[in-house]
Formats: sequence, C-alpha cells, structure tokens
Amino acid sequence: MPDYHLNGLDPRAFEQIVQAIAKKEIANGVTPFGDGPDGGREATFSGKMNYPSATAPWDGYLVIQSKFKLHSAGNPKDDGDWLIEQLNKDLAKFLDAKRSLKRPEYYLATTNIRLSAVAGTGGRDRIDALLRAEEEKLGLKGHDVWGYDDLFRRCGCRIRIGTLRCMSFCRMPVPARRS
Repeated sequence: MPDYHLNGLDPRAFEQIVQAIAKKEIANGVTPFGDGPDGGREATFSGKMNYPSATAPWDGYLVIQSKFKLHSAGNPKDDGDWLIEQLNKDLAKFLDAKRSLKRPEYYLATTNIRLSAVAGTGGRDRIDALLRAEEEKLGLKGHDVWGYDDLFRRCGCRIRIGTLRCMSFCRMPVPARRS
C-alpha cells in the first residue's frame, strides 16, 4: 500500500478527500461544502449513519470539520497544540448566539497531522479530552477524530482513488486499472 502524502495537498484538496471518505464510510448522503465561510463545518449529515459501526450507528446531526496544517512543526506536541487551538475556535462558533449555528449531535474532527499515541498526553488523547469536555456544553452524543494515520488507512483500504488524483498526493502512483 502506498504512503499517501497528505501534506502534499492544499487545504481545499484535503477537504475534498475527507468529504469523499465521509460519503463512503459514514453515509452516501453526507453534504459537502465548498470554499468560503463554512460555519465550522466541511460537511454535514442528518440521520442514521453507517458509523462508527453497524451495531452502534450514530443517528442525528453530524458536523465534519477538517483542519489542514500546511507546515508541520515536526514536533507532535506543537502540532497537537495547533489542532487544539483550531478546534477550540471552531467549536466556540456553535456556542455563539450571534451566529445561530445548528449545534451538532455528533462531531468528527479530521486533520493531516499525525496524532501521537502517548497515553494521556499524546495528541490523540488530548484531542479526545477536548471533545469530551465539549460534549456537555454543545450537547454532543458522540465524537471522533481522524488524524493522518486514520485517513491513510481509509484512503488505502476503503475507496479507490483514480490514478490522476492519487498521483497528486501519493508518493507512489497507483497503476491504472486495465479494462
């Protein structure tokens, strides 16, 4: 399986990849949003989902948010701090009465950074702790985070990406399918 070079994308292309994966993994009816102010969301879905599992699917209003870091600090703690800062800004938008944004019941944060796995202090656990803390304020029923490693596995195992698209962000092109 090729190592997808997600950092070779631009923010818009990254959002499009996340939206495509979400349509495949969460529900075909995921509504993606294009460029411009997005109200703290790259995509949404309302209803019963195929996620996180067939036996315990989410059912309600989902907001998917993507955070793309152009230049990683190369330091997992700094990258995690950056993501926490970005998510705090976006989550605050749902609490701002002036914005009148519909509050999500489920929230999926996605990013191109690698989330370190150190128990309790790594990026993954810190993001999870942030989202758990927001559950009560926002009324969330569930949340998840897809970091680089999660997206890498979803790209390689779940969806077929055409040769031209793949060549734009993979270190190794996927050979064209023969008819």
